[in-house]
Amino acid sequence: MALAEVVSLLARRTASNRQHVAALARLWSGEASLQELVEASALSRRGVEELIRTAGEDVVVSSGAGASARWALVPSARDEYAAVLGGTTRPQPDPELVLSLREARARCPKPNTDLDHVAATAKTAVARAAWIARRFETTGLRVLFVGDHDLTSLALARLCPQAEIAVVDVSEPLVEFLAAELHALRPVPSADGLAASFRVRHADLRQRFPVDLEGWADVFVADPPYTPEGVALFCARGAQGLRDLAHGRGLLAYGYGEDQPALGLAVQKAVLGLDCLVEELIPDFNRYHGAQAIGGASDWYVLRFAPSAAKRVGRAVSAAPRAIYTHGRQSVESNADGGAVDSRGVDLRGADSSALFRALLWEDGEQLSFLVDNNHPDLRTADSQARLVADVAGKWNVRFRKSVPDSASAIVEAAAVVEPNARGLALSRPHGKVKNVLREARILAKEGLTKNEARAWVAEILAATQGWGADLGESLAGDVPRAALRALLQGVEEGAG
Repeated sequence: MALAEVVSLLARRTASNRQHVAALARLWSGEASLQELVEASALSRRGVEELIRTAGEDVVVSSGAGASARWALVPSARDEYAAVLGGTTRPQPDPELVLSLREARARCPKPNTDLDHVAATAKTAVARAAWIARRFETTGLRVLFVGDHDLTSLALARLCPQAEIAVVDVSEPLVEFLAAELHALRPVPSADGLAASFRVRHADLRQRFPVDLEGWADVFVADPPYTPEGVALFCARGAQGLRDLAHGRGLLAYGYGEDQPALGLAVQKAVLGLDCLVEELIPDFNRYHGAQAIGGASDWYVLRFAPSAAKRVGRAVSAAPRAIYTHGRQSVESNADGGAVDSRGVDLRGADSSALFRALLWEDGEQLSFLVDNNHPDLRTADSQARLVADVAGKWNVRFRKSVPDSASAIVEAAAVVEPNARGLALSRPHGKVKNVLREARILAKEGLTKNEARAWVAEILAATQGWGADLGESLAGDVPRAALRALLQGVEEGAG
């Protein structure tokens, strides 16, 4: 029986197999000609013929010959194919889902206008999830959210529990919030074993993309900064996340004012410049709280990439612009030179609040200095300063110089810790996989420990941090959310004795 090959074909085309499923359903219902299969599925004749070849001896000519041939499933295969077709899902939104999204929004971190955060309505988040459920077969579907201040991932997790979800965002508070909410919806492992996994990662997309999510997804969702630079970068990063560039899909929210066709054209040119075509466009699909400059609405684009897109995507992410936003000191119009270095250190003023900790995590050296805003969240209170000191302890000794060189700025000085220790080793390996970094740190902390004993200990530590989602051990240490890294390093310290 060739069912395994058919299942493999459907899995390879998870984001584009609904026509194949429709053709199989038509065959299961009774014999059909090629024309009838095309009409029933909207699959091309070539696609139908490929499906029949893949099915092998499971699909045979039941009557006629040549152009008049009619095809049917053999009787012995009907039950197995019924099980495959029965596994397809088209869930419908629960009326309570909008209410639960509104409640979640009331709990989530406030929008950051410097990151162009304008919240979509709860109805829009649910509408997006429902659209995904109608368009794709969601069992096993991997959906990557390239930023998710709209909380669409929560709507999809509720509506399609068998879809896998990953979220990448630059906002540490938002990443922490989404991890807690997703874990509450689908604990790892789930009690019934049915709920699919989730992943949350931190990344400033202008600088990097989480390595363990490259080539992971079937579909990406993005509501990016509404500049040509921002839209192109978020789409390019989303494309990095697709495991099959030619058959995956991108879902993009973008809008412009009725008197700004030049801006809309510039953005569409930027997207098409990735060798990406607009497969479908639904006007005014997304609605927002605010965003009056675009009428409080944006369109829903369905994107598909040509095979030639890989090179263009690679070039786009390797030359990612620093200024991609419409507001703040990282906006396109600000001509900001974030990350510039002068005699006072690396200038992080106006950067996202996570930039200071991430710089301390990713950078090495004997002495580093950073110029930040005087009211930076990590410097605002004695408690927040103590938290940053604790989070980088073992790698850096940190000193704060408030209101220097002016009342709006501060300098953070970091001196490398001389004596090696387990915590410092872990913090000094941001490019290493979490499981490997923890193993090396454990071996350093406990003399005489074997690698197998260290691996067993790492498994226990990762099991204790399942609230941060699946496969955290496969992530690079530098991509782990700050609070998750804090919990992992606490495990290193507790196991150091």
